[in-house]
Amino acid sequence: MTKEQEDIINEFGTYLVRIQGLGERSRKNYLSWSSWLMEKFGIETLVDEAGMNEIVEKIKVWQKKNKPYKTPKAIYNFKSTLRRFIPFNESRIKKESLKKSTFTIDQMIDSIACQDTAAHAIIMNEAIRLLCYDNGINLSEEQKNRMKTNTQYLSAGQSHYTQIFATESNSVIYNN
Repeated sequence: MTKEQEDIINEFGTYLVRIQGLGERSRKNYLSWSSWLMEKFGIETLVDEAGMNEIVEKIKVWQKKNKPYKTPKAIYNFKSTLRRFIPFNESRIKKESLKKSTFTIDQMIDSIACQDTAAHAIIMNEAIRLLCYDNGINLSEEQKNRMKTNTQYLSAGQSHYTQIFATESNSVIYNN
């Protein structure tokens, strides 16, 4: 694995804890599987379900020739990992573009409501949170509430979205 790929996996681990609030056991499993996927199939550019399906097909071909990960449960675990990895990777890529922008954190938070879909709003939301974590920025309660409101506005009538402000705060925000 390259240094860049290792850095992405390490950042994925941080995302699983700081943004998703996963426990140690789940996080270790996802990191193990994502490291394997990164090494074998280079998932650093993966951002959609079509790409995930291509990788799953490659895994099935790989399984026929190799001993580890031969069970149907392995495919399930890899799909589960990729479903966690895709939103992280989209947010990571968005975070990199935000780093180059001249917007303040408050302007970025306000831009969540300007996104065209709930999925884009969630990506922007999590990119802001990754950026804050990387730079040691603690969001105020008012900023967290604006993030909730801006994301909630676009999520109306859609699936449940949870924001966990893990170590920065004890609050959990549920967007319905």
